[in-house]
Amino acid sequence: MKATLIFDLSKEEDKESYDLMMSATKYSSLCEEFENYLRTNIKYNEELTAKEKEFYNMICDRWYEMKQENGL
Repeated sequence: MKATLIFDLSKEEDKESYDLMMSATKYSSLCEEFENYLRTNIKYNEELTAKEKEFYNMICDRWYEMKQENGL
């Protein structure tokens, strides 16, 4: 199966969509890096207070909820 996306780069709306599609891999890597950052801090950062760890867990939980809501 193949898919072809066609953008009319003379139209600003299409150019923005094209730029977003071309950056999709970067966005995916950025999200994975952020996820790893959260996990690493929760698991290994011994300098975090209980309240800070709770905050990281809250952010992490919400992150996973948002991913699931968006089918990722």
